[in-house]
Amino acid sequence: MTQHTRWILLLSVLAILARLVFLLAFGGLDENIHDSMSDQHMYLDIARNLAEGRGFSVSTATWIADAGKETSIVPPLYPLLVALCYKVFGESLVPVRLLQVLLSLIVVIVVYLVGCYVSNQRTGAIAGIATAIYPALVMYVRPIMSEAIFFPLVALLGWTTCQLDQDSPPIGLYLVWGLVAGLAILTRTEIVLLVGLLLFYLIYHQLQKANTVRFVPFVMLLLTLSLSLFPYALYNYSAHGDFSPLPNAKWKLWDHTWWAEMRNHSEWQSVSLPERQIVPDWEGLTESERDTYLWSMGIQFIYENPGIYFTQRVKRLFWSYPLIPLEEIPPPFGNKVSSARPDGYQYGPTSLDDVVRYITPAEKARVWFFRLVIVLAVGGIICVLFQRQRNAYWLILILFWNAFHSMVFVGSERLRLQIDAFLIVLAAYFLDYLIVSLRTTKRTHHLSRPGSVRGG
Repeated sequence: MTQHTRWILLLSVLAILARLVFLLAFGGLDENIHDSMSDQHMYLDIARNLAEGRGFSVSTATWIADAGKETSIVPPLYPLLVALCYKVFGESLVPVRLLQVLLSLIVVIVVYLVGCYVSNQRTGAIAGIATAIYPALVMYVRPIMSEAIFFPLVALLGWTTCQLDQDSPPIGLYLVWGLVAGLAILTRTEIVLLVGLLLFYLIYHQLQKANTVRFVPFVMLLLTLSLSLFPYALYNYSAHGDFSPLPNAKWKLWDHTWWAEMRNHSEWQSVSLPERQIVPDWEGLTESERDTYLWSMGIQFIYENPGIYFTQRVKRLFWSYPLIPLEEIPPPFGNKVSSARPDGYQYGPTSLDDVVRYITPAEKARVWFFRLVIVLAVGGIICVLFQRQRNAYWLILILFWNAFHSMVFVGSERLRLQIDAFLIVLAAYFLDYLIVSLRTTKRTHHLSRPGSVRGG
């Protein structure tokens, strides 16, 4: 057994134990919902309808989707996974969560391998141990949310990227990259921008190293990516008349701009499903047309209210990257003087929320671990840039993508966790640098002492 294999086994055992202890201690190995995210009920509803042969549909009107009709309000991969669990194991949440525990091991293993690749095995081991016990990643195996497969897919996309960044990678690896990228897009749409950035990065670096691009492998990569998205594009054309591989989710721009501003106004506070009152000729439009209308309305709001849009985006960036306690920042950016309790209080002390106030011990553990990691990660970024560690540049690109998305579109703790594993790699890289520097300083100091070098 190689040393790499021993480390992978050790990290896997540590990660499984951490996650199972959490589920046993705070709930999860049961049929209850323990987290406040409302999307869970929608995913379960669609999965149940899929398992029972009613296709992609919701049982009650949800957002721009009508009850009992084919919908594309979410990407298809996660509901399909839950539906498959239902078909195999019956309608139980326990197998779903146990599968999510196993899938989370991919993130831990990838982090270890990436750490070894960009630096050495010590960096990989530090990063792997930190990821295995990182509170937020441990806790996110419990909610029935698409993050359960999205986090592993983002990790795999990063790992295949660093493999393709080496000299003359096998053609089969290009196919794997295309497939992983396609599956990630079919899980969460925001990854589209990252896929484009990483593809540009790979082409640019290949040009830098060899002054040429291997044309055929990249064509095969794009073909694999297209083929993985093609079935969903066909479904969307059949259901909504729109040949698109993306879900009808552009309306979320309206939700996080116009509706975010209006929902607290007195005339809208008691309105359920406001989009049905706002979109004209609701019944005469397809789901895709409703989506486009709300998207356009969101764009128009930005043009007409740039100041409000800026305030909303800064607040979302604070929600994603809570370096300063939001409880100490006054409105409109923070939660100071706010007496409202988060939704999760009705679920329990470890409930995961979309808008986190970092009040409970579990929330404080998550935020302080994150703050420690990002401070160290900044040191790692500085080291990577000053040492011109080119095989780690793609890590910085991933962080830029997430920060940009958080600022321009929507941000939250949940949407930042997509890249926390890569922050941990950079933090481990910096810790390893400090360890080496300290040892070098001690050795130099020892050798400089009188009598420390004996003559022959």
